[in-house]
Amino acid sequence: MPLFFIGRKKEKEPEELDEKNVQLMERTKELLEAYDKLRNSVLIDTVRITESLLDQTGLSDIDRTMWGAEYPDEDSDKLKAEPENIRAVSKAVKRLYHQISTMDADLTPMNYEMRMLLEKRGTNFAEYDPREIVLFRKAAELSVKIRGLLAIPVLDENGELTKEAGETAEKLLAE
Repeated sequence: MPLFFIGRKKEKEPEELDEKNVQLMERTKELLEAYDKLRNSVLIDTVRITESLLDQTGLSDIDRTMWGAEYPDEDSDKLKAEPENIRAVSKAVKRLYHQISTMDADLTPMNYEMRMLLEKRGTNFAEYDPREIVLFRKAAELSVKIRGLLAIPVLDENGELTKEAGETAEKLLAE
């Protein structure tokens, strides 16, 4: 006669990592480290330059909401060693990395153009034509978008993919 246990279900044993998943975990840790470096370099080399150029403009209606945002450092050593989590983190990081790299590539020439305009014409925007002012506004929008992506933590305190990073990665895939 079978015995029935009432109450808590037995928790599923975590799946063991085979050699393929161990390699995937190592590559995912490397991706997390590369992503962290990209975030720091984009923040320092492009976004802050854009913001300093925009600060010179005196355009008061530029959205500066994200300019003081804090950015999480991703600790690849806390990545939870479960195959499903590793795959999800790997996919999300690749999508976020690609999006930030693309946006950074768009912002870099804008910075150059803005710098040239500021050197040539100064900050008296009455002398600028509308196309040039649009450049400053587009750079500001792009800077805020990049900062928004940079502020998304990939890993939570348990080493799992955060809901926000997963949803953002899915949204990027759909675009």
